[in-house]
Formats: sequence, C-alpha cells, structure tokens
Amino acid sequence: METRASTQCQVQVAFGRKAMKRDEAEKLRPAAVVELDAFADDYVDVYADGQLIARGRPVVVDGKLGVKIQEAMVSRMLTCPVPWNSDEV
Repeated sequence: METRASTQCQVQVAFGRKAMKRDEAEKLRPAAVVELDAFADDYVDVYADGQLIARGRPVVVDGKLGVKIQEAMVSRMLTCPVPWNSDEV
C-alpha cells in the first residue's frame, strides 16, 4: 500500500497574480513584462496540489531558484489525496 510519504504532489510557487483579459494575454510576446500584484519583498506562496501549504522568500541555490520557508501551514501539509491505511502510520 502506498503511504503519504511516498506519494508525489505537484508543488507550485506563486510570485503574484495579474488579472488580464484574454485578448491582452494573447498579445503577450517575448520580452513583454507582466506587472504582478506583489512587491519584490513580499513572501511567495507555496502550493501542493493547489492547496496553500507555506509562504517564504525567494532564494538562489546553485544558480537555481528556490524558496526559504518562513511560514508553514502545518494543518494543511500533506493533504494530497492518497489511499492509505491508518494502521500503517
């Protein structure tokens, strides 16, 4: 039986949002800049399977982007829907 620890979740990080009309989105081209609703020093939101699980600061690790977690929503973590047997935990 698969356990929660071995199940993969889709993790996404949101730096901000922008409401945009469809025709505006279709006109986006390389080098276009989309202004978001967040400021440069705001926390970014971390989602697991669409559910907010943490907030943090963007960091660079070995040339790659990462997130240093500042706030974790512990009650929301690991809520990816998976079949599991409570007797195994």
